[in-house]
Amino acid sequence: MIFDFIVNNWQTLITIFFSVIGGGFALLQWKKNNTIKEAEFFNQIIEKINCDTDIVQTMYMITYGEEEWYGCCEEKEKHFLVDKKTEELIDKSFHYLDYVCYLRDKNLIDKKGFYIFEYEINRCCKSIQTQTYLFNLYKFSEIQNAKCGFQNLINYAIKNKIFEKDFLKNTNRYTKTLNW
Repeated sequence: MIFDFIVNNWQTLITIFFSVIGGGFALLQWKKNNTIKEAEFFNQIIEKINCDTDIVQTMYMITYGEEEWYGCCEEKEKHFLVDKKTEELIDKSFHYLDYVCYLRDKNLIDKKGFYIFEYEINRCCKSIQTQTYLFNLYKFSEIQNAKCGFQNLINYAIKNKIFEKDFLKNTNRYTKTLNW
């Protein structure tokens, strides 16, 4: 009787032991699979930002400022984008950057993973034309009782002190270009 009790306990303990090992192995496989999926996802975003010729050319135009694509503060007369095509390219690029900021805000990209995108986002946000454009879109959206389409990008730039703290309220700093 005592022998049966000991054998049953050992059988239970061995079963539990192998179940824990199997569960641990399954957890490791799941984490590895998620890491691979995350790397593939990063690669898709990086590839889009760095290989899409429209985005690459637009980011170059924004960061190096060789071409004025949006009216800057000193020129009160000039106020809108160079043309509709440029506006579409700017918006396309900003949507990708905004999406990356959204993913970071929701902790779907960790801090190390975000380093890959941080340089591009910071360079883009430091442009006075970017700031003026985003400010005007923000104010225009506010009047429409809607969130700005690039709110995550704006929030990132304010949080990381790329934009001034009073960015959303300072109507004197940026040229008003939209009817708000």
